[in-house]
Amino acid sequence: MAPKFALQAMETMLRDITQCNKPFGGKVILLSGDFRQTLPIISHGSRTHIVEVCVKNSRLWDLFETRSLHVNVRLDNNQEEFSNWLLNVGDGKTHSMFEKENGVLEIPQDLISGGNLIYEIYGLSINQNDVSVYSSCILSLTNSEVLDLNERILLKLEGQEVVYYSVDSHVDDDPKDVNNIIPIEFLNSLTPDGLPPHKLSLKVGCIIMLLRNMNLVQGLCNGTRLVVKSLLRNVISAEIISGKSKGEIVFIPRIDLSPSQDTYPFKMVRRQFPVRLAYAMTINKSQRQSFDRVGIYLPISTFGHGQIYVGCSRVKSKEHLKIHAIDSAIYKNIEFPEKLYVKNIVYHEIL
Repeated sequence: MAPKFALQAMETMLRDITQCNKPFGGKVILLSGDFRQTLPIISHGSRTHIVEVCVKNSRLWDLFETRSLHVNVRLDNNQEEFSNWLLNVGDGKTHSMFEKENGVLEIPQDLISGGNLIYEIYGLSINQNDVSVYSSCILSLTNSEVLDLNERILLKLEGQEVVYYSVDSHVDDDPKDVNNIIPIEFLNSLTPDGLPPHKLSLKVGCIIMLLRNMNLVQGLCNGTRLVVKSLLRNVISAEIISGKSKGEIVFIPRIDLSPSQDTYPFKMVRRQFPVRLAYAMTINKSQRQSFDRVGIYLPISTFGHGQIYVGCSRVKSKEHLKIHAIDSAIYKNIEFPEKLYVKNIVYHEIL
C-alpha cells in the first residue's frame, strides 16, 4: 500500500544521511509485500492514478531483485486446495466465460453464509470472558457498514453499556468571520475515516481498535486490537490482544483528533478516546492481520483491487470463512441461478 513517493523520499534521505551518492546511500534495502492485496489509496483516483503511484512504477524498482515465497504460513495444515484457490482469486483467474466477461468470482457453496453472518461468527451471545471472540472478525467494504455491524454485535455482549460523547469543534483561519460558524450538532453527526464516533458506546470485555500511534515502544500503534478491562471517566484500561505487546495492560486517554485528509472545507477537531469497536472492520484495515474465524459482508460490489483476496486470506482455515452478499452485490447467471457470483477487481498490469 505504500506509494512510490514514500520509497523515493526514503532513498533521498539515506543518501543525505550517509553522504553517499549510491542508491539508498549504499545500504541494503529489503521490501516485502503482496501486490495481490490492496494498492495505495488515492482520493477520487482512477485505476490509472492508483497504478501510477504503486512502487512498481517507481524509478527505483529496477534496482531490486525479486524473490517469491511459495508457502502460505497463515493457513493450517491440509489447506493446500484452499491456498491455491486464494492465489487464483488474487491473480484474477477465471474458470468460466461468464466470470471472464463480467469480471466476477464464483463463491464455493461451502463458503456461502446461511443468512445470519453475525450469528455464524459470534453466536447468539458473547460472554465477557470468552477469549475465542478475540480471533474472530467480520470484514466489510465501507466504514458506515462497519459502524452499524459493530453496534449490532455490541448488543450481544453481556454487561452494562457505557457511552462517551466527544467534544467537537472546528478551527477557522479568521475567528472573526461569522459566516464560518458551524453548528455543533452538524459536527457531532460526522464520522470521518480514522476518527471515533461522537457517541462511543463500549462495554467491559468488548474488543476495540486503536486509531492513532500513541506509543510505538509499548505496542500502541494504529490498528492495534485490545479488549476493554475497565471504563473510567477519563481513561480506558485495556489489554493488548495483538502484536508483540500482547497481554500488556495499557491506559488510553482522550486526545484531540482531526481527519487525516482534507475531507471537509474546514478543519474539524474531535476530543474523544482514539478507539473504535473492532468486532467488524473494513477489508483495507484488516491487512496484516490473521483471524481464526472471518465473515465477509458485501452490501455492495467491491470497488478496489484485491479486496476479495484480502478478505478471504485473513482466515487460517477454509472451514471458518463465511461470505454474505446481498442482492446489490450479486451477479446473476441465468444458466446457473443457484450459484453465487461477486465482483472481483484485479489490476493485472500490477501483478
